[in-house]
Amino acid sequence: MISRHIPAEHVKLVCKIGQGQECCRYLLGSPEGFECGKGGGFTELLNERAVNNSMAAQGDNCEGLYQLSPAESEDKEVV
Repeated sequence: MISRHIPAEHVKLVCKIGQGQECCRYLLGSPEGFECGKGGGFTELLNERAVNNSMAAQGDNCEGLYQLSPAESEDKEVV
């Protein structure tokens, strides 16, 4: 399985964790930390839930970490 771990600074500054509706709807929790769900298997479901206002997080704050290779998502500081 490919890791899509999100660097801590990206989670705070771009994903906007803890900021209500501004928080990215694609921010997913995993045993390894936060991961990006944009462009993955949950994208359609998360978009549908955002449209239906069935979750607090409504943000779509960046292109998504699926635009990075797995090594880059671990090593690159993304802001």
